[in-house]
Amino acid sequence: MCFAEHKKDLFEMLSTNLNNLIDDLKLLTLELRRRQTIMKNKFIFNIKVLPDWIDYNQHMQDAYYGLAFSYAVDHFQDCVGFDQRYRIQSGCTVYVLEDHKCYLNEVKLGSDLVIKTSLLDTDKKKFILYAQMFVQDNIVATSEMLQAHVSTKPIPKISEMPLDIYKSFNKLLEQTIKIDMPSGSPRLSLSRSFTA
Repeated sequence: MCFAEHKKDLFEMLSTNLNNLIDDLKLLTLELRRRQTIMKNKFIFNIKVLPDWIDYNQHMQDAYYGLAFSYAVDHFQDCVGFDQRYRIQSGCTVYVLEDHKCYLNEVKLGSDLVIKTSLLDTDKKKFILYAQMFVQDNIVATSEMLQAHVSTKPIPKISEMPLDIYKSFNKLLEQTIKIDMPSGSPRLSLSRSFTA
């Protein structure tokens, strides 16, 4: 083998190793962000208001507040371990049982929404989330949601969540000093009995 071929092979090997290292660093960065988010009990989701979301009053239609909050809940679920892989492997998912929204200010086309979601309470089968929607640091809406862990087979039924996720929820609640909520919240309670 001549020096040029050896040099080419060495370069390809280094390039592959470098690409693998970059991929590992990206995964590590995502994991560190996930852990940092979890430690704060503030799961932050960003989305821009789309033209289809605007109604005849030239502001965001009420249904799209719900859609934006729903996307923020999906982000929360991905961060805590109720992600797509979990749903596929376990046959379990999360259902919303009850939802209360407060519309505090109108939202215009192109606004950048920042939604901060926090865990308020949990038991082994259900949990309550509280989300605040902001535009330029001004709160425009809130949502409080009762969620349930559901086993989908053979028919949907509320079931206990994995112990590791339940323990991480309790750690989140221990770290939470106070969540800024408007008067009247929380509206939801885990003392209610629901079936699925």
